[in-house]
Amino acid sequence: DHDMQWLLVAIRGTLSFKDILTDMACKSVPFLEGQAHEGFVVATERLVKELRAKLPDEVARYPGYRVVLCGHSMGAAIAAMAAAVLRAEDDW
Repeated sequence: DHDMQWLLVAIRGTLSFKDILTDMACKSVPFLEGQAHEGFVVATERLVKELRAKLPDEVARYPGYRVVLCGHSMGAAIAAMAAAVLRAEDDW
């Protein structure tokens, strides 16, 4: 979003059968300093891996822009968890 100077990452909520399986993997597992939904942790790890591969180029391309993650439903949970990981472990 050039008006807001945001690099926006939007994550959708449950849509596919694979997403339903992610929702159903609901055992609590370690995440950062606490516990989280297993399916969301796995999805967060995949997203963070992809973001770490792509965001550095975008951050360099748009200096001064803020990285903003958002989502709906399951996507909001994953966005919040990914933001927490990136804030804890990366220099954005």
